[in-house]
Amino acid sequence: CILCDTCNSFPCQRHAKSEAEICCVRPTLSYENVTLWTRTSARRLVTDPSGTRVEAIELDEEYERTAVRSAQIMGLRVAGVDMLEGADGPLVMEVNSSPGLEGIERATDLDVAGSIIDFVDNQVAFPELDVRVLTLHRGAQVIPNPRPSRVLEANDRLLCFGRLEEMRDMIPDRRSRRRQVRVLPEDALAPNAEDESEA
Repeated sequence: CILCDTCNSFPCQRHAKSEAEICCVRPTLSYENVTLWTRTSARRLVTDPSGTRVEAIELDEEYERTAVRSAQIMGLRVAGVDMLEGADGPLVMEVNSSPGLEGIERATDLDVAGSIIDFVDNQVAFPELDVRVLTLHRGAQVIPNPRPSRVLEANDRLLCFGRLEEMRDMIPDRRSRRRQVRVLPEDALAPNAEDESEA
């Protein structure tokens, strides 16, 4: 590239420079099946046997854990988690309960929406639980979406969602108190001598 009065050291407004964006990025993005992802982190691209088609992307485990945990905190089974790469690891920007799938389906050529529908259909047909525990309150601590392995302690409070009848069935029956009946002496019901004299 020869610096000229039009561009100087800035990007060329006429796209005349022989740089990576002009010679590589822009021509590649002109294809319908190519999507540009910025500020993304992938550990490995999984290709088909010929090596000409990307079939999957292996994310760093920290990004995967962060995305899954973010969805769990929001109480979502399916979510789109927008993240940025920070100096100390992934930064969650947004958790979408109904993410747009057009871009990812076009980029991967996968039926993501169909997979989500199949997942939800299986959950409805065979529900794991009729009651969901949303939060566990333990003193001043609030634990969202507690794991099944967590052991309840005395004075714990749960915020649940589900069928009222099912939640009522979960409450243990209270032990009925045994009435303590005092046995009265035999002469307790006999009239007093004063009562007889007044009669």
